[in-house]
Parts: sequence; structure tokens; C-alpha cells
Amino acid sequence: MTQNKNAQTALFRGIYEFEDPSGTLLATKIPYVGSADLYNGTVVVVRPNQHVIFVHKGKIADDLGPGTHTLRSENIPVLTRLLNVKLGFKSPIRSEIWFFARQIMTGRRWGTQAPVLWVPKGKTSAIPVRAFGQFSLRLRDPIQFYTTLVGSRASFDITDLEAYVQGQILEVLPVALGHVEDIKTLSTRQDDVSKLIETLLREKLGPSGIDVLDLQVVSITPGAEYLRALETKAAMEEIGDPKTLLLYQAAQSLRDGGSGGADQQNPLNTLMSLMLGKHILQNRGDASVLDAKTSRFCGSCGTAAASSDQKFCGACGGRL
Repeated sequence: MTQNKNAQTALFRGIYEFEDPSGTLLATKIPYVGSADLYNGTVVVVRPNQHVIFVHKGKIADDLGPGTHTLRSENIPVLTRLLNVKLGFKSPIRSEIWFFARQIMTGRRWGTQAPVLWVPKGKTSAIPVRAFGQFSLRLRDPIQFYTTLVGSRASFDITDLEAYVQGQILEVLPVALGHVEDIKTLSTRQDDVSKLIETLLREKLGPSGIDVLDLQVVSITPGAEYLRALETKAAMEEIGDPKTLLLYQAAQSLRDGGSGGADQQNPLNTLMSLMLGKHILQNRGDASVLDAKTSRFCGSCGTAAASSDQKFCGACGGRL
């Protein structure tokens, strides 16, 4: 009976350690519910890239770095002073044991669910853009992390921290983009934007004991409407004639409207485009191209006359 009692006591006072096969936990309490009974001689195993803190009545008392620690009054002085100063650590100390993972969490992703407004440097108008990329995370200071973010949880997962960091990235993204001059240099300045975001995050996340490492902006693209406007501008520069471009767009609307696809053009929009085109042509003094009655055609080959006073067809030579 005595041997069984001693065995149970040894087991109860035994070893506290933590392993996470999933590699996703940043912080967890051992045991998960309640507090641990710490005796003189209890062993706490802190693995490489781990850190342990002892929490008594909601306040951080002591902490341990990597190594195998046999608890004595000298390595947990605060707890010893709080609870066993008169007993000399002969009765158990009840305390929460928190294990923290300090390895670098790689391959975390961020992105904009909705476009953010970017005001180019020196400009006043905003451009909607979408962006996404990746980053790595590391706990720099477990005590700061516990104090500011863990709260009353029994564990803290990487997905919880990832969501928090992504919110901070989206908050500083417009500020970082504000150092880019124009849309033409946007894609070539992605590395500069990445470094600036990382610098801004260091200031915001520093008090939480978190480091964001190797942040990368993989892609920055303007919104769909802005891209369509750029395409129209490029087409205008290429074609050169607003009248021709407008007629081309109207023809495209008619073609898309008859396709019956998911992006079918609204017939009302098509009619509006044609009416607008006629209005522009009339204002430019070119309304005659819309009315065949004002033109002369060759009776033999049907070729239109180049001018109203032309007497012979330029194609077949016949009299007009």
C-alpha cells in the first residue's frame, strides 16, 4: 500500500512537457483545465523553440527557457515567495503552466477580400486595388503575447493570430501604397511596398510580442472598372478617333448582346450607346455618314462617291 501511494505521488509530481504534432499551436495551458500542482522536485521540460511561463491568479509569476528544469525555490523565486515563504516549498504550489511555441510559422497568406483605395503619391484621386501575398510569424516575447492577446483562452492557434495580423496588414496597406507614384510603376515597386508594410507592422505589433518576417506582396491589381477604363484609354490612343472607337464599342455591344452568355449586354445600354454615338457625330458635323440619302453611289458597282461634285466612279470609271 505504501509503495502504491509513493508511486502515485511520484506520478503526480512528475514531468510537465508539451508536444504539438500539428505545429499550429502558439500557446497552450497544461493542464488544459484547472491548474498544476508544483512540488519541490517537479520537472518541467521546455523543448528548443519553446518557452514556459507560470501564471498564478491571473498574474505572471516566473518563466523558463529551453531545457529540463527541476523546480526548486531558486528557479521559481516569485511563486516560492508568494506561497511558500514560511513552508520552504514543502507544500504544493497551484499554478497554470503555459507553453509557447517560438519557431517561425512560415507560409501564412494574406489578401484583400474587397478592393482598398490607393491614392498615388502626389495625387488626390483614389484607385481601388486588390492585393495578396504571404508572410511568416514568430513569437518574439511570449510574456507580451500572453498579456495582450491570449486573455482567458486555454490555447491560441496560428489561425487566430493569422486573422489578427491580416487585419493589421490591410490597415497599413494603403499607407504603404501611398509611396508609389503611378499605376505604371505599381508592379515594379512591389518589393518596396513589401518592406514598408513589414516596417509599419513592426511598429504596430511590437507591443504584442509578435514579429512578422519575410512579408511579400505577390500581386497588386487595380479594380475591374479601372482596368476597363485603362483599356478604353489605350484603345483611344491606338485608334485616335473617338468616333471610330465609339462605333466599334457599339458594335461590340450588339455582338455581345446577341451571344446570350452570362455577360449579355443590356439592350437598353446598347440603345443608349447608339444614341450617344449619333449625338456625337452630329455635333462633329459628321452626321451625313449616318444618312445614306446624302451620299452618291455608282450605279454600276455601288461604290460611294468621294465627294458630292464627283462625276465619274473612282472604282469602275462609270458615270455617276
